[in-house]
Amino acid sequence: SVNLSRYNIFYSSFINKYQDILREYEISPKLVPLEITESVMSEDEVLLRNIIDELHSIGFSVLMDDFGTGYSSLNTLGKLNIDELKLDRSFLVEIKDTRNQNARLIMEEIVQLSKKLSIFSVIEGVETSEDDLLVKEIGCDYGQGYYYSRPIDSNDFTSKMLNKFNK
Repeated sequence: SVNLSRYNIFYSSFINKYQDILREYEISPKLVPLEITESVMSEDEVLLRNIIDELHSIGFSVLMDDFGTGYSSLNTLGKLNIDELKLDRSFLVEIKDTRNQNARLIMEEIVQLSKKLSIFSVIEGVETSEDDLLVKEIGCDYGQGYYYSRPIDSNDFTSKMLNKFNK
């Protein structure tokens, strides 16, 4: 995926630039999810909705990254047509460090709300089997973090995937 800052997404020709890159490398937009941080929500909401709609019409999926870090609004989930919601790892940290059941309940409800809105949910920062179990218990669609894999370079990724599918 490609992380987009508010400077990227509101740059007048950014959509054309990404389309040019797709054409040049003959890549389907379905293979390049675009991540926006929730801080982008503090900008022009109508313009952002229009940009997301245009990205969808091209074939990109749009993910909201770092949900829960500062600008979170449940209203935003209903206003923006995003495909995936990535809950910040701070939720997991809060639950683990303090056994805060309110934090767990909030995370569970956000995941369930995402499902009702047909938005995939991801919990970031999964580092232990305990974290992975929590992801499964609350019904989150995906977990992301070192528990599953450390970052690897493209050669290792290709080799690992080829081995997996050739078995």
